[in-house]
Amino acid sequence: MARTRPTDILLRRAIPGAKTTISNHLRRAAVIASALELRFGIGSTPHQWKAKHLRWYLKEQTAAPSTRYDYWLTCREIAGALGRWPDWEHDLSGEWNPHQRKGAGGRPPKLPGKGRTPPARGKGSPESCLADPLRDPCQGGKRSEP
Repeated sequence: MARTRPTDILLRRAIPGAKTTISNHLRRAAVIASALELRFGIGSTPHQWKAKHLRWYLKEQTAAPSTRYDYWLTCREIAGALGRWPDWEHDLSGEWNPHQRKGAGGRPPKLPGKGRTPPARGKGSPESCLADPLRDPCQGGKRSEP
């Protein structure tokens, strides 16, 4: 029976998608784990890894740009599964992500204040007062004469 690695357990729960995508991420995570074990001796448990370890791997151990991008995607999945992606995103940015250099492409981030205005919440709400300035919300919605 094959031994289950800690990275397999972590990533199988965290990565949605096709079986091929998941198996590719698991294979790359195993390669990353073995390289980090040899270089830093931190074990195969991803909870011991830091952003500097993954950055070292991306910088020193990957050669082709497409390979670097694939391994960056796996590092991103590992960081996301650990719940550390918001903190590690800046540390893991580099030349291995071709989309970052372009600056364009993909869906733009959602900005606060853009989009649909929420509906009015009844009498006395600021939205209902703006709709008809002659209505007095304190008088049950009756129109006040000027």
